[in-house]
Amino acid sequence: MKQFLKSSIFAAMLVALTVPAICTTPAGYAMIDKVNNQAIVGQALTFDKIEKTTTVAVSQTNVLCATDIVSTNTAAVYYLHDTVVYPIELEVQTLGSVVINYDAYSTTVGTGVNVPIVLDPAMYTKDGASLISSKSTKMVFYQKPNICFSAVTVATTTFIIRSISKGGL
Repeated sequence: MKQFLKSSIFAAMLVALTVPAICTTPAGYAMIDKVNNQAIVGQALTFDKIEKTTTVAVSQTNVLCATDIVSTNTAAVYYLHDTVVYPIELEVQTLGSVVINYDAYSTTVGTGVNVPIVLDPAMYTKDGASLISSKSTKMVFYQKPNICFSAVTVATTTFIIRSISKGGL
């Protein structure tokens, strides 16, 4: 037991003395500079290129999906752009007083698309208010979104897809 404690203390001291030495070497500083420079480049990037704007009346029989327009209960349009370069930002704005619900996208042979209902999550603004009366919310996706949108009654809603413009870099 004494030998174990001695070796544990020795290992802890070795780590305590080695780590600061590595971090304060020129190579350690170079790594920190590289990370900081990448962060600065990333700060200049914004979702400034509108790829697609879709305004649709979502409802229990008119569910808006990322790309599905053929399953039962889907809208005749989809919200993703035909060619997508990720990441993307999806802005959702409802134009009325009906709450928008969302759920994971799935389909079944008998009933078609999974219809988000009132028991599914509702859309909220970043401030926590219900997404009604021309309020909007934004979501960022790093791969194809797997959610669909609906409302208990008809709700006219605008979906805007934005990407990061690469022109200035």
